[in-house]
Amino acid sequence: MPGDWRATFNNSDFRPLAAIHLHPKFNATTSDYDAALVQLSDAIPLSDAVRPACLPDRREPNPLPGKSCSIASIQDGSKVVRRVSIVDQEECRVAHSSSAVTSRMICASDQFCVNQASPLLCREVDGRWYLTGVGSWGLCSSPAVFTRLSRILEFVERTAV
Repeated sequence: MPGDWRATFNNSDFRPLAAIHLHPKFNATTSDYDAALVQLSDAIPLSDAVRPACLPDRREPNPLPGKSCSIASIQDGSKVVRRVSIVDQEECRVAHSSSAVTSRMICASDQFCVNQASPLLCREVDGRWYLTGVGSWGLCSSPAVFTRLSRILEFVERTAV
């Protein structure tokens, strides 16, 4: 139940969830379509430290292998932003010895274990930050696997309120 969950911001600012929307094609076995949208009960105040990221344009090519991006996460209770590089899709498949890396996934180098739901943010030539992926799965010391936002935009646009 959404009311049983809450989102935490700045380690003290709690927001109850009004709704949780799982992608209708989510496959728990393969982690394909690993995405959910949460609706907060009230808005998050924006500030210099809290800003929205842009959604990618499905008509634009995704970041090329080698592009430098960032992952935001929490490790050992501390907020961490790490620089990572986009990894070639086939290289990611080989690293994970698996064909489970689908076209709806994007991989990034990461020497740590990626937190599920960690945002993969890439800055584009227009100077804006784009939410390129959301942490899905991976093995420590292997490329982290993210749900590729450009491949699930229809779900995001249809579900967002």
